[in-house]
Amino acid sequence: MARFDHVDRGRFGLMARKIAFACCVGVVGGLASVALCLAVDAAAKYFSHHHEALFLLPLFGFATMLVYRLLKIPFTTGTDTVIDDARAGRNIPPALTPAIFAGTFLSVLGGGSVGKEAATLQMGASLGGLVARAFGLRLPEDASETEGLAISCGMAAAFSALFFAPVGATVFVVELVRLKKGVRKEVPYLFIAALCGFGVASAVNIGDRVAAVSLPDLSVLLVAACVLVGALSGLFGSLFSWALRTARRRTGAWPGKGALGIVFGGAIVIAVVAGFGQYHLAGPGAAVLDQALTATVLPTDFLAKAVLTVAAIGFGYKGGEIMPVFCIGGLLGNALGQLIGFDAGFCAMLGLAAFFGACSKCPLAAIAMGGELFGIAALPALALAVGVSSLVTSELGMYGRGMWASVRREYRAVRAKQKVR
Repeated sequence: MARFDHVDRGRFGLMARKIAFACCVGVVGGLASVALCLAVDAAAKYFSHHHEALFLLPLFGFATMLVYRLLKIPFTTGTDTVIDDARAGRNIPPALTPAIFAGTFLSVLGGGSVGKEAATLQMGASLGGLVARAFGLRLPEDASETEGLAISCGMAAAFSALFFAPVGATVFVVELVRLKKGVRKEVPYLFIAALCGFGVASAVNIGDRVAAVSLPDLSVLLVAACVLVGALSGLFGSLFSWALRTARRRTGAWPGKGALGIVFGGAIVIAVVAGFGQYHLAGPGAAVLDQALTATVLPTDFLAKAVLTVAAIGFGYKGGEIMPVFCIGGLLGNALGQLIGFDAGFCAMLGLAAFFGACSKCPLAAIAMGGELFGIAALPALALAVGVSSLVTSELGMYGRGMWASVRREYRAVRAKQKVR
């Protein structure tokens, strides 16, 4: 009996420490997200009034390289590498937080088509590991599982604070990181961290919100719009993800440790924005997304935004992919709505979710976030569009192979072994 009491107290003591850790990392991640929003929004506002800053974009890229070198962070570190580290339970250096913060600020200051999300995910991962060490948190099974839990909690907290979406953020991290078996049972702590991050952002009302969309009545045309937008979002999402991965891979192989990519990518951004007068498509794209959700846009805007995003993020500029992906999907959906003569704002909403699901390979997160952003009533339409998108897209997204593709491959391998027996 004494032994049982001792084990029981130890288990509940560890649970209490994990809850306290999740709350703490949620608050820290939320505050980091708020600080990033204030800085990046100030940079975007400056660029909107000083378009000549566009021609300084390559200089801002070199300044970012210098920051990374001073902080001893590899310049090739991106969201995909942080995700790989989270999957393996490897340590994320705390210096990544100021590095990605500064890099994102400088990219947006020069009109780079980047968002805040990579910074929030990377900052959350870095801060999660830091807070875990401050708590002395150690899972008895495996040190890498401790690191995986810490990183995942930080990512969920920061991402939830950015988009006011605790459920979507939790599901997104679970699908994205593909938690190890020993960490999967810790998912409730991710949700606690996400709720705390959401609470911090909600208290000050600082984060990324999207415009509300009115939902049309159920009709055959509505269902057709869901299928069409979902299918084309899946196909274009596969092409966009391939272009982004290819640009990153080629840039990493070039000499100069990224300097040539900064010059080449900056030249493309300057040529498209200044040469074709696309200043409204520079930067994260939140204002353009709101326009796509509430009015009509030029049918070619989605293609121009995609080129700008690949040129910036693919060739080394620091910042997030998700708001630009939201924007591209919204613009694509809006253009398709105009094409078929249906509600363009509603189709933009479908495109946002379906394109994000196709690029991230996180369909459940796309549906959950869509429900939090646009309301529960939109879930059936979002689920249909995202489902169709998932059926026609490739297995590889902008972060590599998705969780569900890996699950399917594992299932096929098990079935093949059973047949051999």
